[in-house]
Amino acid sequence: MAHILVILIILACIGFLFLRGNVVKSFAFVFSALFAAFASFGFYEILAKFLISRATESLSSLVPWMHSISFLIIYLLSFVVSIAIITQLTRQQIDFGKIAEPVVRIASGIIIGLVFSGVALIVLAMAPLPAQYPYQRFDPVKPDLKRPKKVLFNPDGFISWLFAETSDGSLSAITNKKSFAALHPDFIDQIHLNKIGIDKKIPTTSATDEIVVPSQNASWFAPQSLVDTANKSVSPKAGNILIVVRVGIKRLYGIRLKSIFNMAQLRLICKSKSNGTKLTGTGSNFYPIGYLESADTMRRTDINYALELTSDDLTDNFAPGIGKLINFVFEVPNDLAPVAVEFRQNNIAQVPAPLTSDKAPPVFVFIPTSECATNSAEVEPALSAKIFGTSMEAKTKLLAGLSLNVTTIEEVRRLITEDNNNPPGIENNKFNYAVVKLENKTAFENSNVPSSTILKGLPTLLKPLDGYNLLSLKCNNPPIGSQIKSEDLPVLVDVNDKPNYPVGLIASGRTPNGIIYQFDYCSVIASEDNENGLLLDKSGNVTKSFPRNIWITENQEIESINEFFLLYLIKNGVIITKVQPPGSVNYQTFRGYQGFLVK
Repeated sequence: MAHILVILIILACIGFLFLRGNVVKSFAFVFSALFAAFASFGFYEILAKFLISRATESLSSLVPWMHSISFLIIYLLSFVVSIAIITQLTRQQIDFGKIAEPVVRIASGIIIGLVFSGVALIVLAMAPLPAQYPYQRFDPVKPDLKRPKKVLFNPDGFISWLFAETSDGSLSAITNKKSFAALHPDFIDQIHLNKIGIDKKIPTTSATDEIVVPSQNASWFAPQSLVDTANKSVSPKAGNILIVVRVGIKRLYGIRLKSIFNMAQLRLICKSKSNGTKLTGTGSNFYPIGYLESADTMRRTDINYALELTSDDLTDNFAPGIGKLINFVFEVPNDLAPVAVEFRQNNIAQVPAPLTSDKAPPVFVFIPTSECATNSAEVEPALSAKIFGTSMEAKTKLLAGLSLNVTTIEEVRRLITEDNNNPPGIENNKFNYAVVKLENKTAFENSNVPSSTILKGLPTLLKPLDGYNLLSLKCNNPPIGSQIKSEDLPVLVDVNDKPNYPVGLIASGRTPNGIIYQFDYCSVIASEDNENGLLLDKSGNVTKSFPRNIWITENQEIESINEFFLLYLIKNGVIITKVQPPGSVNYQTFRGYQGFLVK
């Protein structure tokens, strides 16, 4: 389609000048076409910024179109005015001969057609149209930055290259002297890469400034000990170096409560170290290879990787106006230095000189909450452990699949066997302490209980600590005939690598007469009056398992274990990243998620 468009525009320009033009008019059209293109490149960002800043709520849908509209408006106005002035100055006809006339007309028509088609392709590429319009420059699944697809005659690349080579700068986001080739290296690649993910409703333009780079401690050389999340060393290619750049993503109040972007929309502009740090001369684009989850761990990302920050991420907890500081990792040649970060189509922030790795600022652990489960998640198996998790649930899925279907404390009391010594602790019609044996005389098969029943069942009878929420870890059914101690139970590890021990157990075993349940739970803190309560560290993590022992697996009445659930009290806002089964050398992770967010 784009090839046909270019050919039609060139043929139309040749035909117009051949039939209606002359040498003077041809030169006037060539000059005006180039002048208007240069004016558009130089001033479209200023006009777009002005229009965006004054867009009312009813016109907010036009914000993504402002850059292409501004480019087109400036081009048309500059072209018309330029043609009008030149026409007034060259009213007298000049005869260049029968041979020169047609040759000049055709040659001028080709040049003008290339400029017009180049401008048309740029306007369409900046517009929020699907990535295949005006043409698919990069494969959206696996973009190859070294082999961009080009249109016949490459008119858009030609006109942007010509302006970058001949102009000392474009008037853009930074108010000192600057160069278009430094601000927008490989400009056509930039605007096409910016549209990757547009089919997933990823914005191409910001309604206001959306990023900020701190003036100090915002870039440093990555440590040699850097590894990825698979514990593999992250090493640059020969002649390259890894640089970490800290970028703050703002929370745009009143516009949207989340931010989603792909790595192709975030680019680091680098220049030769010998040319200084000003945005003059020529620059080069580099895109993130990942971001830091911790000081020495990087999550690898492809260029089309989409990162979504929810309202839980954008909490403004670092500095006023900054929702989340993220440490992106870039691989750049040794002889280049970072000068700026660009984001989407209209954000730019200068980057301070990088520090050595030993002077790097503290790195906060970061896992996007959009990549965390909040309700239910399967756990990768760890078959080498005696007891390991199979799934984790919270909120509406808490204890999903449990066959103990009770809705009131009275129902639980009726199931308590006579050999229980201690009555359960009850407060506000909820259990805060229980070490009981339950018995259901009617045997039945374990089955998934509908969530509507679960919500009215045992989870509503469990009282958590203030500021905490309950998680349930469904485990494999351990073998009978052997003792299980509390130190044999899986531990949840949070994003700061701190352990969280279980506070409860609900397990069922089949007997010849029915089903027996072990129901142990505690949500009270240990004290002089209650030495069996929970032990918490300074961070509020449970540091010792409850119950102390599990009798159901060694009970001689039990023929088999039917189900095995562990309960955990986790502070709100904590992200669980792993499950550590005792006796296993490997952590368990969540299938399809980086973590499990407690909300």
